[in-house]
Amino acid sequence: MQTTFLLPGYMSWPIGSYRQFFEYANRLTARGHEVTLVMPGTSRTHWTKAMAQPVLRHVRRTRMFPWFDVSPRVKIRYALDRGEWSIPATDVLVFTGWETTRHYPHLRRHARAVVQFVLDYAFWAVADSARKRKIESGLSNKEIPVIAGSLVIAAMLEELGRKPLDVVLAGVDTTTFRTSVPIAGRGRTIGMVPRPSPVKGAADGIAALTMLKEHVDFRAIAVSPHLPDDLPSWVVTRRAQDDAAMNEFYNECAIFLHPSRFEGLGLPALEAMACGAAVVSTDNGGVRDFARPGENLLLAPVGDAAGLASQLAALLGDDALRERIATEGLRSAHQFSWDKPVDQLERIFGSLL
Repeated sequence: MQTTFLLPGYMSWPIGSYRQFFEYANRLTARGHEVTLVMPGTSRTHWTKAMAQPVLRHVRRTRMFPWFDVSPRVKIRYALDRGEWSIPATDVLVFTGWETTRHYPHLRRHARAVVQFVLDYAFWAVADSARKRKIESGLSNKEIPVIAGSLVIAAMLEELGRKPLDVVLAGVDTTTFRTSVPIAGRGRTIGMVPRPSPVKGAADGIAALTMLKEHVDFRAIAVSPHLPDDLPSWVVTRRAQDDAAMNEFYNECAIFLHPSRFEGLGLPALEAMACGAAVVSTDNGGVRDFARPGENLLLAPVGDAAGLASQLAALLGDDALRERIATEGLRSAHQFSWDKPVDQLERIFGSLL
């Protein structure tokens, strides 16, 4: 089967939706499918780089995405978005963002079937009225069937009058994200991945850690490709650029703090669970697909820094509780194999042809 994923554009640093689609591309290719990633844009620099990829990837001197190892068997194309443009003929064309469906009229004829894989919940949840209308317009074309990336995304689509073909939850690569440090021997380290977007709740997380620091001793680590400028001096900072570095970071954490305000799924929390960290998270929507509060993680309301601080204090003050939460989180993460979502996509794509 030939499958083409139309991405919103080129992305030079990692975000969850791109990582998911790259993972699907790799795994579908490994099963014998022909997969192409298409990135429209107006930059000739990116276009030139993309055109050079077959040579550069063959000699293994560079990767188009330093933060993700896209299989050499996955084709990568960069399309100059200047009016109508074409893609190679494909069996299934997958629109991966609300922005990309505007290309439907001139790309539809190049595919036997089209589908929209929706991971846009966080963008929609925080949008002002004008932007929300644009997003809703991008999700409303009933000629394009939709797949939801989580239960909260399915609820969003149903609110917009769209019934998903299925809910396809991303997996966790437990060969990459794995426990290498015993859960019982992790001390008092709290880790967080602060992102610049307000959606990710970095300010809430730092506020929670600051409250906690007033009366509890612990070590804090912040890891991100782009760290905020206003982190407290007592927070250890690091720029992790790939999965191996993130795996090492998660294994340092006795507790992983996930303060995001809105998530389509919340993969960092699952990755941390797979590495044996006890997770404290906000009830940000996406975590509902795997959260069992009080069993495999602890939850606080969105935006509630004091609530997050209280949950962190509970884990730091009770090693048995932290170890129980971490152990159950590890079991939960191992239920999210990549095999199931890839099986689902194969079945859905086949049903459309």
